[in-house]
Amino acid sequence: MSAAPQLGRLGFVGLGNMGVHMGRNLAKAGAAPAVAFLDIRQEVATSLAGEFPGSAVAAGSVAEVAEGADAVVTMLPACAQVKETYLGPGGLLKTAAPGTLMVDCSTVAPSTSQEVAEAAASRGVVFADAPVSGGVGAAEAATLTFMVGSDDAAAFDRASALLQMMGKNVVRCGGAGSGSAAKLCNNLALAIQMIGTSEALGLAARLGVKPEVMAGIMSTATARCWSIDTYPPCPGLNEAVPSSKGYAGGFGVNLMSKDLQLALSESQRVGVNSLPLGEGAAALYRALSATDMGTDDFSVVFKHLYPEIVEERTGGGEADAA
Repeated sequence: MSAAPQLGRLGFVGLGNMGVHMGRNLAKAGAAPAVAFLDIRQEVATSLAGEFPGSAVAAGSVAEVAEGADAVVTMLPACAQVKETYLGPGGLLKTAAPGTLMVDCSTVAPSTSQEVAEAAASRGVVFADAPVSGGVGAAEAATLTFMVGSDDAAAFDRASALLQMMGKNVVRCGGAGSGSAAKLCNNLALAIQMIGTSEALGLAARLGVKPEVMAGIMSTATARCWSIDTYPPCPGLNEAVPSSKGYAGGFGVNLMSKDLQLALSESQRVGVNSLPLGEGAAALYRALSATDMGTDDFSVVFKHLYPEIVEERTGGGEADAA
């Protein structure tokens, strides 16, 4: 494990479903004696800063976050926000001093990470792309996996020391952009797994095998995957996950759709033109994104495929779908 960084001031930008827990864990771990939080929703940053009186503040701008910071972590929704936050007129790189560590945990195109890394290097700023996996529960429990892209081993070591305060597994994937590439490939597989798991659970129910029974089989058989043993899409199989909470929270359909489109775009950029399951998954999540399910957790694909089973299990019908 890398030694804890010696920081005077830390900034964190982006306090969404994941970022709010990540920022909190950094502050709880004492990553720096002074922490500045920033989010487009000022009340969220103010509330989080209020949990750490005397050490945390809600910043008013990106420039304020970067001013005097030894390190900044960002967790943003898409490429456009990452570019604006780092490269825009009032962006981090306009204000940050040489030697400042910047770690972007957003899920974006590898080309975006590489563009930011190049701009950072030209200003003497140390940059690593470090997207995450594990979901909201892992963000809250500080057990995330980080996939890190960095051109410099020393930069990876500096980033790793911070990331270990928010996760349990930090992997260097290669040079700049490789962390983002690994994350897109992971989410490509995850979407396909969630759809396949949903299809299997629903079909089994209609063939007379209860979801509890089928989930138990799949969790210990060859179909085992995270989408069945940790994050099942059918309500009532795990009370702690979004499917049992009306599909609220978690990782949204809109974000999954965005990631799948990025994966397909990047595949074309490098000449990989045959991703039949990925293309099917992207089409399905793109369609869901255009409905009122867009902000629901991505496991809502089960409800899309088998609304009658969800109704049976949550809407006053039989407790168990058969």
